[in-house]
Amino acid sequence: MTDPIVAEVRRIRKEIEAEPGGDWDALERHLMESQKKRSDNLMTYSPKRLPDRGIA
Repeated sequence: MTDPIVAEVRRIRKEIEAEPGGDWDALERHLMESQKKRSDNLMTYSPKRLPDRGIA
């Protein structure tokens, strides 16, 4: 049984991978440019400190 959401995500991923013609360097540049265009929607979080559990 195939999950329809997983199938859709995989289909979209393959479309994105095919855009730069299978060149991984071009794919990276493409994704970085896309991210810059959408930078107003990005969220970043500061790292949270883990509590000290007294284990050395």
